[in-house]
Amino acid sequence: MIGVYLVMVCLFLVFLYIPLPWIYGRVLRKMQKVKAISGNQVFLTFDDGPGNRLTPQILAVLNDNNVKATFFILGRNVVGRERILKSIVKEGHSVASHSFSHLHAWQVLPWRLISDIKKSWDLLHDVLGTEQDKFVFRPPYGKLNLLSVLFLWRQKVAIVYWTIGSLDTWAMDKRNVNHAAERIRCDGGGIVLFHDFDRAADQTDDYLLDSLKAVIKAGQDMQLAFSSIEQLHRK
Repeated sequence: MIGVYLVMVCLFLVFLYIPLPWIYGRVLRKMQKVKAISGNQVFLTFDDGPGNRLTPQILAVLNDNNVKATFFILGRNVVGRERILKSIVKEGHSVASHSFSHLHAWQVLPWRLISDIKKSWDLLHDVLGTEQDKFVFRPPYGKLNLLSVLFLWRQKVAIVYWTIGSLDTWAMDKRNVNHAAERIRCDGGGIVLFHDFDRAADQTDDYLLDSLKAVIKAGQDMQLAFSSIEQLHRK
């Protein structure tokens, strides 16, 4: 009987550690989608940068269209690209954290993940030279575990997902350059995910930039507001 209880306790703890944060993430994503749509807003977000080649091109498109975006920075990609990171802020965009090493929350020890998040915050704080020492967080792969959720809650740091993917990390034959724009027109808003790390293939740069321009046009045609991610959490 004791063995049965132990098994039940272990299963309950496992549920708390992974499935419960997964459910929380699904609910949070839905809430963020509703808020974006009800507010007639488009949130352009870029993960895994900065990239030496792609990020400046993205900034140029954003500037040409007078829209703001949020860059979820991957800490390990900042070294040697500090100037690009600073230019993101200088041009009026928001900077958030996508961790330092892009660890999968279900595959590493919890304290290693928490340390990685803090490392990314410290880097952003040091490079940008701001008083801010914590940054909005988007979990790599969209995955969290119980302890990482509790840590972020305790630090009062917002967790942000996405509601529309640009498909820019998909295989070439699976991509659709108009996918995100079509979703914006259908949903009436949302949080769009792009990736601005440098890829070997120039076709990916062209695809991402064309997809971004299509999303901007769709939003402008519908008179939607392009907002930084901070607006998502304002009441």
